[in-house]
Amino acid sequence: MKVLINAINYVKRSGISQELLFFLGFVLITVVLTFPWLLYFDRGVYGYGHPFYVIWRFWWNGFSAANGLNPGFTQFVGAPDGSAVTDLVDPVLPFLLGNLLNGIIRHPVIAYNIIVFLSFPLSGYFSFLLFRRLTGKHLISFFFALIYSFYPYHLAHLVQLSLAS
Repeated sequence: MKVLINAINYVKRSGISQELLFFLGFVLITVVLTFPWLLYFDRGVYGYGHPFYVIWRFWWNGFSAANGLNPGFTQFVGAPDGSAVTDLVDPVLPFLLGNLLNGIIRHPVIAYNIIVFLSFPLSGYFSFLLFRRLTGKHLISFFFALIYSFYPYHLAHLVQLSLAS
């Protein structure tokens, strides 16, 4: 506890942004708590079922854009007639970010894993900002945000991108 208080005092004296330090703290805690996952970031996903649909959607959106196809309809599902993929409700922001990442790195599994990985430090960081605004205390806000970010609900629903983000 004293080490954390000394670190906060050092940051205040050094001029480093406290928000950046807290965000990096949440990233470090996420790396530690999900450690083996980072070793398989390019070929492994957390959970089963829904992540594969999301990864397929990232791939399909990139494939259809590269080949001039309609991204809202595919013949890969519901063959031979095909199926509309726009009738499924997808979370907008994670899908936009995932499609952007997939367009840049050309690897839908890594794009999906980046979004899921970032859900931990981002939820922790923004809840820290909220708790700090409500309480005015940095340390208490950090611990509340830590609990919120790694709450079992978040861990249990990582397979559903709309609930994890």
